[in-house]
Amino acid sequence: MQFLESSVIGLRAARHRLTSPDHAAEVTLFPMVHVGEPAFFQQVYAEAGAHDIVLLEGVTSKTASNLTRAYRWMRVGRLGLVVQPAFDTAETTAEVIRADLSAEEFDALWQAIPVLERRLLAGLAPIFGVLRGLILSRRSLARNMNQEDLTTRDDLLIWGTPFTGHRRVLLEARDARLCAWVESVLQRSAKRPLRVAIVYGAAHMPQVLHCLRQGWRYVVVDSDWMTVFSER
Repeated sequence: MQFLESSVIGLRAARHRLTSPDHAAEVTLFPMVHVGEPAFFQQVYAEAGAHDIVLLEGVTSKTASNLTRAYRWMRVGRLGLVVQPAFDTAETTAEVIRADLSAEEFDALWQAIPVLERRLLAGLAPIFGVLRGLILSRRSLARNMNQEDLTTRDDLLIWGTPFTGHRRVLLEARDARLCAWVESVLQRSAKRPLRVAIVYGAAHMPQVLHCLRQGWRYVVVDSDWMTVFSER
């Protein structure tokens, strides 16, 4: 199943709606990326905000902010793109849940990564952003962004390194937290026909889909594409 598709027309994200024969809640997956056209983020947030419950990603740690500087320093504005804006909770009546690690949890996991890996990643992130920004185009940004299964999701990380510590922090630990929140929300809404939106990084979608399928017998009943950005 596809979550992101990079092609000659640009980058698209697949929105999937799921239902279960055993559960009254309906779940919609909104795969996210760090950079896109303003209209993409506006559409996602408007549609997600129309649900009853929204599960959001987002770590408020200064360490996490430093690691994502690469996106902010790529100067994507000259391409008509923006770095993913914050979800405005004032614009929705939905219950919004930050289904991610706390700053303290993230920092504790980060400190457990080998020192050399931490220093290299923290130092390379902004440098990567500046250098990539010099030759950045919509086509190069979309390249290798296809997201279909667990074997390819590392392509969505900004570092092409052989290290594995950051994978545990940025992917696996956050996968586990998101799945725990999904289970919690579904348990308390087992008999209520609620609509749940999951607005989370595309790299995490394969695992949350697995959780929904295996633990709750959810199946995809409807899918459509949302344009992240065209290649123009």
